[in-house]
Amino acid sequence: VDSDYYMFCDADDVWHADKIELSLERMQKIEAVHGEMPLLVHTDSAVYDSNLNLLAASYWRSVNLNPDKFLTSNLICVCCPIGGSTMLLNNEVKKLMFPLADNKLMFDYWIAINVVKHGVISTIHTPTKKYRQHGSNVCGVSVGDANSFLRRVKNIVPLYRQYSDEARALDCINYGGVTKYLFYKAVAIAKMRLLRY
Repeated sequence: VDSDYYMFCDADDVWHADKIELSLERMQKIEAVHGEMPLLVHTDSAVYDSNLNLLAASYWRSVNLNPDKFLTSNLICVCCPIGGSTMLLNNEVKKLMFPLADNKLMFDYWIAINVVKHGVISTIHTPTKKYRQHGSNVCGVSVGDANSFLRRVKNIVPLYRQYSDEARALDCINYGGVTKYLFYKAVAIAKMRLLRY
């Protein structure tokens, strides 16, 4: 597909009627300032269960994650607040993202890492879709107690293994190994615990 702009759509999510309009308006504003750079606009999501019962009116607020405080390369590599189906990308991002990394990085993570290094990311602090979180999701989001500090401490060994695997997946961009990853993961967790959204 060759286009000026691109969006990803998860088949089971429900887009708000103004999702495209809000994203495109923001894209045009940042284009006026940044021209032909790789540009990415993203939004918040409301989290629902598979039957569309509300779990969290704002994913970011539910985990106390202000995405504007995570838009550096080091932090986005350990805590990416940008979901694929919330993105609007310009064609410069498409040129930047290929070839895709041959590793375990999810496509949205890969795009965000590259845009934060070479382009501009703009955040819309409004949910523009109902994100369905199924009980059997392999990937998804955690809300409420699933993100608690106590839960992380109780699961320290599996978390260390998970974080080590995530750090190795970043070898493709020469991120800097497990120690650097764990340091910035601790910084990200501290930001989420100590800074109010």
